[in-house]
Amino acid sequence: MVLVVIRGIDFEAMKIEHIAVWTCDAKRLTAFYESFLGGRLSEEHKDVEMGFYSCFIEFSEGARLEIMQAIGVEERPDPLAERSVGFTHMAFRVDAAEDIDAIAKRFVECGYTMEKEPVTMDDGYYECSVFDPDGNIVEITWKG
Repeated sequence: MVLVVIRGIDFEAMKIEHIAVWTCDAKRLTAFYESFLGGRLSEEHKDVEMGFYSCFIEFSEGARLEIMQAIGVEERPDPLAERSVGFTHMAFRVDAAEDIDAIAKRFVECGYTMEKEPVTMDDGYYECSVFDPDGNIVEITWKG
């Protein structure tokens, strides 16, 4: 256990618990993260009066992904604007370089657009990235 002291308060080291993303089609986005990235639907929350729905997708380890849908959520004017302020991508780690190639091939076969084909980066990571159904960038990475 790693203890951290911030402004006089002792606690265990911080870990990202979850990341949330808005969508106009929660079922479609949930299916993508379950089918392609091994996620598992774990919780659902509905507020019919407010027109709000959210669900949590769990992965074998690491943070969860919260997918949220509500009345009035709008598409981004330019979701592909390069180097704009905000989160740029989510990254998932795999166990072998061959996994990157197989995943990239499956994305293409299923009609998804690759943001970056499999490539070895100058820092030694082998990675690729794809646009999820809402245009969010999902990176798959491995480093030996």
